[in-house]
Amino acid sequence: MKTRLRRCFVLALVTAAMLQLVLGQPTTLSNAAAAPKAPAATNPKADAATPTNTRVAAASLSQVSADPLWLQPGEADDAASQQQQQQPLQPPPGLTIPDAPPACTIDVVRGMSWGVATAAYQIEGAYNVNKTPSIWDTFVEMPGKIKGGGTGKVAIDHANRYKSDYELMKEMGVKVHRFSFSWPRIVPGGQGSPPNEAGIAFYHRLIDEMITNGITPVATMYHWDLPQALQDRYGGWLGDQVVKDFAYYAQTLYKRFGDKIKHWVTINEPASICDHGYKNGIYAPGLKGDKVALYKCGHNVLLAHAAAVKAYRNSFSSQGAKIGFSTNLVWAEPLTDAPADKQAAQNKLDREFGWIADPLFTGRYPASMRAALGSDLPRFTEGQKALLKGSIDFLGINIYTARWVWHNADKPFGWRESSRKNGVPIGEQGGATWLYNAPFAMGNVLRYVGEKYNRPETWVTEFGTGITGEEAWSGNQVLSDSYRTKFYSGYLNSACEAISSYKLNVPMIFAWSLWDNFEWAEGYEVRYGMVHVDFATQERKVKESGYWWSKHFFTQSKELAR
Repeated sequence: MKTRLRRCFVLALVTAAMLQLVLGQPTTLSNAAAAPKAPAATNPKADAATPTNTRVAAASLSQVSADPLWLQPGEADDAASQQQQQQPLQPPPGLTIPDAPPACTIDVVRGMSWGVATAAYQIEGAYNVNKTPSIWDTFVEMPGKIKGGGTGKVAIDHANRYKSDYELMKEMGVKVHRFSFSWPRIVPGGQGSPPNEAGIAFYHRLIDEMITNGITPVATMYHWDLPQALQDRYGGWLGDQVVKDFAYYAQTLYKRFGDKIKHWVTINEPASICDHGYKNGIYAPGLKGDKVALYKCGHNVLLAHAAAVKAYRNSFSSQGAKIGFSTNLVWAEPLTDAPADKQAAQNKLDREFGWIADPLFTGRYPASMRAALGSDLPRFTEGQKALLKGSIDFLGINIYTARWVWHNADKPFGWRESSRKNGVPIGEQGGATWLYNAPFAMGNVLRYVGEKYNRPETWVTEFGTGITGEEAWSGNQVLSDSYRTKFYSGYLNSACEAISSYKLNVPMIFAWSLWDNFEWAEGYEVRYGMVHVDFATQERKVKESGYWWSKHFFTQSKELAR
């Protein structure tokens, strides 16, 4: 009898809460009007007290439905709150939201976490406030390096607008944000130098705002913005000192933020750092080197990661965080079923993915790389092998596209590749010359990693697309990014199929990106956001793809433990 009375009492409480939601005070999330346009920032301050609110969103009043009879005492309010937060952002009239991918059933979706990823230099702005120059601050000033002459000086002014940005995330239902610290905002001078207290205070405010809005922060330590001082001092990632400096930087992050950050990514995409920054020169610092420089860079990136993880496990493990590493993989699809073509595809995977991933699991570079490169490939000491092997709690992978690959004995690694087969592209081209919509790549990558490394915990830390010509859209057209929605849907369907069919351990997937932003060498000429940003006014508008994510994934997401 007491149990029945208790359940009836809980039912009455929840019913009252439902009536208040439906009949009571209007909510600020309902039918939000477009905010007035604000002028572009010219001298942003990272510690601005009141960010300008220029977001545009629309959401309906939450309709709560639940059977509360199963609830235990004290759970009614939590369940009602959860139901309210899980209502998706409602699109404006005339914008139809496509269905979820068929393989991503509600059971699959609710068993995983879904979030968005960004990088400091691409969104923050405030380039000269509480921060010293990074290699990207220097690189963007080099003539001809950035399309359209764009820079990250203002970017999307997130340093000033983070409060309204996280309010919008909350409205969309986003529960996990992978962001990055700017190294020169934290420790500009390297090992032993004093931390920048103003920069640390800024990130505390940023993280606190995420948590206030129910968003779990996942922190990337390094997303390409090396302090320029370290590049000048010893050549950046080509100098052995960078390993010690990165470990010192990581320890500073653990000390100052370890109580709030429970998921770390040490370094993002070493192939982009090394291939593009120190070999072909299209990314900062813009150096054109040989293969010795390329593999020296990658070697130091791996050792820096290992040093950061060692520091955590030795001195900070009581904080209880997981530490991962994020690398990228362009899927290699054999042109034919011939054994030589299959081996060529494997060689490409070894060179571009195994180069970084194998040492994290085995402590060694792939055998095919050791054979092809000989003394040009650095070797790990036994102590370094021991530090690297098992140095991740999860592997992050950035998955964007695929290539056809076939055998060619004249090439150093025995392969050639193309985006076309018999003149037909591997998929529809996105907003960048290298990016093709190849959804099979997602499932193939996840299956490959699961089978090669015995089903490790794997996160998709980035995937997304630009759209050809999107930078010229105007008016309501900017909301209609149906190609992006189709891209996301195809890739996620492929992921869900692979996860379900092969029992893969993939608990977390991040979309790239939440906002349109500064896209490195592409400047502002290509957009990847599910939220449109008017770069002149900084106004934000949720696109079709953002409403789609809100409806099918963000509001259904499993919480990532803080």
